Amino acid sequence: MSSPILKKTLRRLASDYGRLLRQILRREQMLRGSFYQVYTRCGKAHCWCAKAKKGHPHTRLTWSEEGVMMTRKVGTEERKTVLKLTQAY
Repeated sequence: MSSPILKKTLRRLASDYGRLLRQILRREQMLRGSFYQVYTRCGKAHCWCAKAKKGHPHTRLTWSEEGVMMTRKVGTEERKTVLKLTQAY
């Protein structure tokens, strides 16, 4: 290959490398896990959920930590944030 072709190829590769490096190093926050909604019954005999097909809605975050499945309830005020962070992962 000639010297001008090598220089052009090297510039292109350096540009690609820089673009990929910036993409990798973006500081986008993310959260590992699955975010979903479940329905549970509270167990009170006179509650509406005792006769309903589904119970009270709850949102949860589930992830694996050292081979153990972890689950945490996500409050109403945190739902949008947790959904956005899990989708970024």
